[in-house]
This record gives sequence, C-alpha cells and structure tokens, in this order.
Amino acid sequence: MGSFTSVSIILLSLGVAAIACLIAYFLYLKRLNKAVSRDGASGEPRHRGVAPSDFVPWVLVVLLLVWNAISLSKIADQTEMLSTIYSNQQTFHYELSNQISELRSSADDLAEDQNQLARYSWQIGSVDTVAGTARLDFTFIPVEFTDNTRLTLIWGSRELKLSQRNVGSFTGSIYVDFFQDINESPALVLEEGEQKRVQPLRDVPQGSFWSLFLPYGQGNPDLDSFKFENNTLSLKGQLRLRLVAEREDIQIKEARLVKEVNGEVKKSETVKLERHNSITVSFNDEFSNMNENDSIRMYLEVTNDAGYTVRTCVFDFVWEDSRESLIDSIQITDRNNKVIYYQKP
Repeated sequence: MGSFTSVSIILLSLGVAAIACLIAYFLYLKRLNKAVSRDGASGEPRHRGVAPSDFVPWVLVVLLLVWNAISLSKIADQTEMLSTIYSNQQTFHYELSNQISELRSSADDLAEDQNQLARYSWQIGSVDTVAGTARLDFTFIPVEFTDNTRLTLIWGSRELKLSQRNVGSFTGSIYVDFFQDINESPALVLEEGEQKRVQPLRDVPQGSFWSLFLPYGQGNPDLDSFKFENNTLSLKGQLRLRLVAEREDIQIKEARLVKEVNGEVKKSETVKLERHNSITVSFNDEFSNMNENDSIRMYLEVTNDAGYTVRTCVFDFVWEDSRESLIDSIQITDRNNKVIYYQKP
C-alpha cells in the first residue's frame, strides 16, 4: 500500500512537471514568433533575442516539482510505516489483554479445582496490651494427608512449621506486634515427600493490627457557621462521635475532645463514650488573635488501661482549600507520650 501511494505521488508530480515543461515550451515558441518583427522605418527584419534567463523560473518550477514529488513520496512512506506500527501495537495490546484475562480465569479455576484445604480458621489468642503484642492461632485441615504430610505457614518474613495435633488437624501460632504493618498475603505450603504445593490464604487480615486491640474514636463534623472579624474566628456546629472497640475485653480509661490552634491546646474536655452508641457534641467557640491560614483542629483522644492513646482528627478548619485536610488521620502514643504510630487520612 505504501509503495503504491509513493508511485502514485511520483507519477502525478512528474505529470505536472511535464505539463509545466510543455507550457514553458509553447510560451518559448510564442515569444520566439513575436521576437521576429520588422522595423517600421527600414522595413528590414529585426530579431529581438530571447534571453535564457527568461526560462530560469520554469526550470526552477520543474525542479521544485520533482523535489516535491520525492519529498511527498518519502513522507507517504513514513506515514504508512507509522500507521502500520500503531496498528501492530494495538493488535499486540489487544491480544496481550486477552491472554492476561485468560490466564487470570485459568488461575482462578485452577485455584478452585486444586484447593488443598477442607477448611482453615484463625483466631486471636492471648493479648498483651502492655507489650503491644497478640497471638494469632491457626488451624488447617487439608483435603488429603498422610503421616508424612508437612504444613508450613509463610507470612512475610515469618515461617511457621505447623504440628498435627489431632488426626488431620494442623495447628500453630504466630505473635504479631500491634503496630507493625504486614502487607504480604500469607500462604500455606503443603509438602508430601518431594511434592510441594502452595495454598494462598485470602481472608487473613493485613496491614496493622492495632485496631483489633485498641479502642479508638471516629467523628463526623457538621459546621453550621463561621465568622472571622477583628482577628477573631467564631465556629459553631456539632460533632457526632463514636467509640470503636473490636473486642469486648478492651478497657477504656478516658476519652477527651481536644481543640488546638496551630498545634497548641486551647481547650480540652472529657467526653463520655459508650460502646455501640454515638453521641453528639455541640461547639460554639471563639478563637482570638487569629490570622488566615492558622490551623484549627479538634481531636478525639481515647486512652486504654495500658496507657496507649489513639488520637483521631475529627475536625479540621481549612481556609478556602489552602491545604489538605487532616480529618481521619490517626496518631498513637504510648504511656510515655511517645508517638509509635501515625496513619495518614
């Protein structure tokens, strides 16, 4: 297709050049005929010469047409080549996408067909709130097993050899730190002699485990009005606060609502939070000596019996979107008021 287009362009340009040459030739003849005239007085023929420079423009036109034909031919070839490359890339991406979809479908079917476990479970064992650690107990029952079956739990950098407590029931425990993020999905390795199979475990929690063991607060702010006059900012609204405690044995020592300006505590009050219930706290505050872009935030601090304090930002007054809000950010401090964990909003 590209060669055909190039040849067409060349032939067309050469045709135009030929026509231009014919026109130049006929013009030459016409001028040559007019060049022979008679002098009115002597009656003698007089030859008026035609200078070669008169035909230089036509020669240049012909040369430019030929050059244009060559250039257009090359451009057509490059355009056709780029079009072919783009078409091939589109075809390649389409075929690759189909192959990936087929592989994923095959992997899912294979995982369902080759599930190595009849069932498995995990639960929280002992919890040390002072040390900030907890034991997770696992139980696995494979579909097939013998006396030589060996099971190993792989979780990040951890490797746990499981023991067969009852016939066909393999158990083991792993200790986790409340504040250590584990982002890798665990997997179970089943070994039978030289044969080794891997079973992914998809419903084991990932990330940080602190929310399973520490109480924390959540808030939903509703700002009714604000007014800034004479460097005094007035805020009026409500906060809907809720206590979250995943386990019934979690003990709460205190909950406080703290109001800060530029990181300095201006007001702090105790709030009474109950499990499974929300409360609404109204606020009508004035902050003096304020400037635009000063930060005004409210934090709900929940402290447990071991001295850990979970600090959740529940209100952040932002001046005309001048910065990113910190609402729902979480900071955890230990009994010595040392920051040991921070989670962005």
